[in-house]
Formats: sequence, C-alpha cells, structure tokens
Amino acid sequence: MMLEMATENASAETSWSERKDTARMRDLILGAAAFAVLLSLLISFDFVDRLFETTRDYEDWELDELLASIPALTFVMAWYSFRRWQEARRLNRELADANETLKATHARILAAEAEMREAQRMEALGRLAGGMAHELNNMLQPVITLTQLSLKNESLPQDIRTNLEKILEASEHSRDIVSKALTFAGGKSLQKEKMVFSTCLRQVVDFSRTVLPSTIDLAIDVPDLPGQALINRTELTQIITNLMTNAARAMDGNGTLTIALTAEQVSARDTEALGLAAGDYFKVLVSDRGSGMSDDVRRRLFDPFFTTADGKDNVGLGLAVVYGIITDWQGKISVSSTPGHGTCFTILIPVAGN
Repeated sequence: MMLEMATENASAETSWSERKDTARMRDLILGAAAFAVLLSLLISFDFVDRLFETTRDYEDWELDELLASIPALTFVMAWYSFRRWQEARRLNRELADANETLKATHARILAAEAEMREAQRMEALGRLAGGMAHELNNMLQPVITLTQLSLKNESLPQDIRTNLEKILEASEHSRDIVSKALTFAGGKSLQKEKMVFSTCLRQVVDFSRTVLPSTIDLAIDVPDLPGQALINRTELTQIITNLMTNAARAMDGNGTLTIALTAEQVSARDTEALGLAAGDYFKVLVSDRGSGMSDDVRRRLFDPFFTTADGKDNVGLGLAVVYGIITDWQGKISVSSTPGHGTCFTILIPVAGN
C-alpha cells in the first residue's frame, strides 16, 4: 500500500510538472515574441510617423511624447518577461527539490518494506527451527541417557561397546546442533550483564585470534569508547570467532582481516528502515579481502543449515547462531559483499542505559 501511494504521488507530481513546464514555456515564448515585435517597431521610424499621423487628429500628442512612450512600453514588457523568467526558475528549483524529496522518501519506503520482509522471513525460520529443535531434543535425551547407562555395563562385548560409543558420539553431536538451532530461534539465552563494550571486545578479539592461521594478518582498530552494553562475554566470543573463521576461509587462509569499532547513532527517521530503536549504538565492522559472495548467497547467509563450506562439521548454523544472539541483544547484523572484493559484516549493539 505504501509503495502504491508513493508511485501514484510520483505519477501525479510528474504530470503536474509537465503541465507547469508547458505553461511557463508558452509564457516565455509569448513574452519574447512581444518584446521582439516592440523592439522592431521601436527602430522603425516609419511606424512612428504613421502612428503620429493617425492619432494627431484625435489627441494632442507631440512626436517626442510618442517616441518616449514606445521605449517605456518596451521596458515594461521586458521587465514583465524578466520577472516571469525569474518566477519560472524559482518554481523549477522548488520542483526539483520536491522531486528529490519524493525520491528519497520512496527509497526509504522500499528499504523499510525490504527490511520488514526479511524480518518476517527470519522470524518464520526461527519459529520453525525452534519447534524442530525442541522436538529433536526431547527425542535425543533418552537416546543419550540410555546409551550412557548401557556403556557402564562392563560385561558388554567389545563390538557392541564400539557401536554404542558411536551412537553416543553421534547423539551428542546432534544435541550440539539442536542447541545452536535453539540459540538462533531465541529459545536459549545466556545470562547478560552490563560491560564496558570496547574493553570486552578487545579481550575477546585477543582470545579469538588463536583460531586464525598464522598467515592471516589481523588489523584491530578498537578505541576506548565510553558506555556499556548488556551482553554475554561467551556469546560475544561465539560471534567474533564465527566471523573470524568465515573470513579466514573466504581468504583461503591468507590476507588481512580488519576489526573496527565506532560509535553510531540511530535517529528516529532511520528506525523503520533499520528495524532498531532510536538511540546510541556500538558499531563493529569485521571485514576481509576475500573472494566475496553473490547476492543470492548473501541473502541466505543467516538461514539455518545454509552453508557453502565443505566438510561434515559445517552444518550451516554458525552465522545463524550469530544472528540469533545479536537479535536477542536487541541489535542488528548485516553484510555487504562484492564477488572478488571481500566482505564486510556490520554489527550494531545498543548502548545500555545507566
């Protein structure tokens, strides 16, 4: 509905603009023609003589008076044309400004609609993942418990014990996957506390850098910013570790990974487009110079179980967990990427009030 209204307004504005431009052009042409005619008459003494001969029987005009009236009339017409030209310029400037404002409003409406659709899609995925995770967790619990009890029987044959150990290992791995799915769905949240965010981020980055290969250069720009954030240190470690690991993989283990922190303010005007409350935020940028990704991959990046990596351990829940944690913190994560030119993750985390 908002898009239709904006389109109708744009069409009406364009039609009105065309009519106004036509009217102004007509006035300018008529004014210029009148000015040209008067100017040609002014320099035609034959016209002056004829006019004098025609009017002298009815009005007591002197030739010099008649000659003086023609420049005065020419000046009035020229001044009128100039004023109309100035008015046309002013109206054109106002119309251009109105069109720019309309375009900006239209762009904000489109961005807000896209953000709303994405939020609704992620909410639906979260509910689906949460429901499945709860059901799977209920089914896994007796499998794990009974397997553990069976393994305590010392009289078990070795081949049966080996099979039970494999069952237990697979069940525990499945339980970890379920736990991550619950985190994405918002069904499992650790205790949060207020922390000085810049200090905590530096500590987490120093800890998480151990997951990087030695061939990765880490550029850290985390200044001492005032303010605290209501977060969990373990979850922040999960976020940074996941993003670092993905960046290293995108660069094939060789390149520069940059982590930067700045302050950001979300105005009331931007709340609808961003899906965030107005206020102060910590802005974390995690960027690499890797292979980048296509738009199709970027749009699905936070979907649970979506992955472009090979290997049985890559179940596609790392970034889904990151999304769930940041959403639980009332923040936002987004990604921009160009194939062949790297990727940048942007995280906004609200500054906690006193």
